[in-house]
Amino acid sequence: AGELVLAERMGKSARAKVKVVEVIGDPLAPKAFSLIAIAKHGIPHVFPSETIAEAERAVDLPLSPDHREDLRNVPIVAIDPADARDHDDAIWAEPDGKGGYRAIIAIADVSYYVRPGGELDREARKRGNSVYFPDRVVPMLPEVLSADVCSLKQDVDRAAMACHISTYKDGKFRDWRGSPARCSPSRPCRSLSGRPSPRGPHSAFPCSPPLSALSGPSPPPSPHTPPIAH
Repeated sequence: AGELVLAERMGKSARAKVKVVEVIGDPLAPKAFSLIAIAKHGIPHVFPSETIAEAERAVDLPLSPDHREDLRNVPIVAIDPADARDHDDAIWAEPDGKGGYRAIIAIADVSYYVRPGGELDREARKRGNSVYFPDRVVPMLPEVLSADVCSLKQDVDRAAMACHISTYKDGKFRDWRGSPARCSPSRPCRSLSGRPSPRGPHSAFPCSPPLSALSGPSPPPSPHTPPIAH
């Protein structure tokens, strides 16, 4: 008595009986609030078998060198903390010798694995986004993608979309281009916290002011940006 449970209705009538499918326990426990919110707001948290099957096939897609810029020799560093729920952002930068900077900003290329009209695409559209709680995340994509293949893990070959930018001394954009890429980020760069970087003095921006120098206006679309390869 007094325990929180998950139950499913055994009929369509408003007076239908219910069957307990899981005993959660203490209704004041931290995980209880997440489960109550998921149930109350109808957040989809179970993936259909067809969606999981497509995700398991997608992880075997090869990263063709013909359609991706190879950035694995660039010391790109992951910027998400170790305890983050998602690890999908990375950056590299160095002075250009003229007072400005060259930088590469990379994000995991989910579009390579989620094809339009497929089971993954339909389920992702239904969910709209991942939902984060203090004790769990309800992902938009199955974990084999969201927590593994589409995660920019340390020293692991990954598909990414990369934006190459260069700036003037005052931080305004000089030029930019985008490209599908392959990268294998290193661990987060310690120089962002003011300590020496293990990958060298220019493996990421040092502390302010160079980081703040990149906050200029967004550049116009580049006519040289290559199409996304699938």
